[in-house]
Amino acid sequence: MAIIKDDKIIGCISLIPYKDGYELGYWLIKEYRHQGIMQEAIKYWINFAFENLTNKIYCGWFEGNEKSKNLQLDLGFKEIGIKYVDNRKEYETILIK
Repeated sequence: MAIIKDDKIIGCISLIPYKDGYELGYWLIKEYRHQGIMQEAIKYWINFAFENLTNKIYCGWFEGNEKSKNLQLDLGFKEIGIKYVDNRKEYETILIK
């Protein structure tokens, strides 16, 4: 799902089937960060997923991306493991309803 502001795509958020729940993915272009846009979008999709799809949402952040880590932890996600994606260390998180 595109995130649009001022008729411009500024980011994206997705929910796709993953393991025994759904995985949440997201990105936002730099000039729109730190405005609460992504936090608002993630909260919306968490509520949607819990009401309509699943009771488990997985997410993650790549090593060094402290802002994404803090966003997920602030929203209640818990770290559950580490995986490697294209030789990059990714910390996996989960949120359970």
